[in-house]
Amino acid sequence: MAFTFPLSRNAFFADVPTTEQTFDLRENIEVSGLADGSILRDDLGPRLWAGRCTIEHMTFWKAREIEAKLSLLQGVGASFFVWRLDCAYPAGDPDGSLVSGSSPVISALNANNRELKISGLPVGYSLGPGDMLSFAYGSSPTRYALHRIVSDAAVANAGGETPYLEVVPHIRPGAVTSTAVVLGRPYCKAVIVPGSVQPGVARGAKVRGLSFEFMQTLR
Repeated sequence: MAFTFPLSRNAFFADVPTTEQTFDLRENIEVSGLADGSILRDDLGPRLWAGRCTIEHMTFWKAREIEAKLSLLQGVGASFFVWRLDCAYPAGDPDGSLVSGSSPVISALNANNRELKISGLPVGYSLGPGDMLSFAYGSSPTRYALHRIVSDAAVANAGGETPYLEVVPHIRPGAVTSTAVVLGRPYCKAVIVPGSVQPGVARGAKVRGLSFEFMQTLR
């Protein structure tokens, strides 16, 4: 059966034995200076997540599998789900066991497009700066938001709801309340950056140094 896009988390990225990863929220601004030393900054478009994955070494058989999937993802229209490996779960729940069995959702969205509340959490569940979350929004196509919390640590109240949490990037139009929130391996939809795939080198019994770059897509 032919693959459908985006590839699910388990169809590709969960199986990539990444040894090094960069994962950052890119700026998308125009900067200009004035004679008085002032710096003007203008947004050019949405801020997107981007990064690079490097695989130090793999067996021949694993390399063949990963290279085959990468060749598929280099095609036009191909995409996959990716997440930041060192932020796979909130700091207060490092293996996801505390939130297991819960169904967190967006319970409120602030009109400033910078803050949201999450409900459906265990009482006392903690979320804080650096923790990440994702959710789907919109239709035709469905888009996937990935946000990093910047607020101070906060805990869910007796009703399982957090106070407002500020996130980056800004919450985009289309997000609505009652939407399911992903806290375990929160992800975005991404594409392979053209020309970025570096094939591994076969040396001894291993393939070494395979790498690729990715960029979030909202399409």
